[in-house]
Amino acid sequence: MKQKKILATGFAIGLVFSMSIQAFAAPVIEKIEAYINHQMTFTFNGEKKALPEGYEVIVYKDHSYVPARFVAENLGAEVTWNDQTKEIGIVSKKSDNNSAEKPNDNKETKPKYDYKKLPLYKETANYKMSVLLFSDDNQGKKLNITLENKSDDLIQLDQMATIVEADGKNYDMSKATITHLDTRWYQDLKKEDKTEGFIRLPNNIDYTEVKNIHVVFKVKSNGALKEWTENMDFDIAL
Repeated sequence: MKQKKILATGFAIGLVFSMSIQAFAAPVIEKIEAYINHQMTFTFNGEKKALPEGYEVIVYKDHSYVPARFVAENLGAEVTWNDQTKEIGIVSKKSDNNSAEKPNDNKETKPKYDYKKLPLYKETANYKMSVLLFSDDNQGKKLNITLENKSDDLIQLDQMATIVEADGKNYDMSKATITHLDTRWYQDLKKEDKTEGFIRLPNNIDYTEVKNIHVVFKVKSNGALKEWTENMDFDIAL
């Protein structure tokens, strides 16, 4: 198809606005020789879009100038025209002055944790666990728990992998003294075996100030049937 030769404004770059050439000061306007390309097609995120009636693609010095409003609106943006300042504005709706990053004060947010009083119980296909009591001894704070094996394999509670979250900070058992731990968790549990013991809690938490803790226990297989590791977490109101 033949391209039609036209006169266009080089500064307009194909923008379609309700404005006249007379609105510009004389030094800003320059006549150019350009062409309209009727074969140009558009695809936005894999979806083809037809150029609306009244919009054209202009070819000038081997560059294609496309309608800014058509392109911007198909990308989720808005185009504005200030006739007084002769300013074209393109604003992304996603940014919208970072409004997308601002929290919605009217929208209720779901709490991260649902803290509940002890005792608490949970189970998976492989085991049952209960947290019975928050207590202390001369070595510090601890949680009394039970673990029952439901699987055909041997299982074990890795007490040194326990993680406690309090006031947004994570604490682990990496600095716990070996004599402060419960040696019962070093024993494998066979199917239907049940062990009651305790998990030592980190001593660098001020339990007089902390009212809630999130605890993650690690249970793992210790046999030859199938290797697996599972985390079991509890939201505990002290």
